[in-house]
Amino acid sequence: MRVRFDCDRFLIGGLSYIIADICLGASVVLYNAFLNEIASPARRDAASSKGYALGYVGGGILLATNLALISFAGSIGLSKGEAVRLSLMSAGLWWGGWGLFSLSFLRVRPTSRVLAPGSNWISIGFSEIAFAVTQLRRLPHTARFLLAYTLYNDGIQTVIGLSSVFLAQELFSPAQRAAGDDTTFLRD
Repeated sequence: MRVRFDCDRFLIGGLSYIIADICLGASVVLYNAFLNEIASPARRDAASSKGYALGYVGGGILLATNLALISFAGSIGLSKGEAVRLSLMSAGLWWGGWGLFSLSFLRVRPTSRVLAPGSNWISIGFSEIAFAVTQLRRLPHTARFLLAYTLYNDGIQTVIGLSSVFLAQELFSPAQRAAGDDTTFLRD
């Protein structure tokens, strides 16, 4: 089956990607903000390191399980497409479940700041960003570090983002390539 390309699908896909990327960025900000709630200043480094380590171990376990499911799909009565769909569903349930579990232990606390009349959190956020950028003129080493970190991090994120495209191309079987079959393992 050939994939049909039309502009509507690209637009929907592009917008979905942008929304998902914004949500990912917001989730990382919230994730990092919770560190102040769960650990004292003296224990934050240890808590952060342990959290990242456990996250990678858990993600690795799920990845290994899903790769095994996809690799042995035929022997357990599933098509590769069904195995991929189950893997995607399991990833959502895995991370959503652990996220809800973690959030259930956070306590509700009152805000430490009261909004001034006529202001909102978004305008305050942008004004604080603008103030921080003006302060960078006084801190050239910090400005260079932030620029280098941004370039480095964008490089890493590009590799991560393109890895799915690379894997989709590499997961063709040699027989499929020889026969000119351009379907991927995602199709039944």
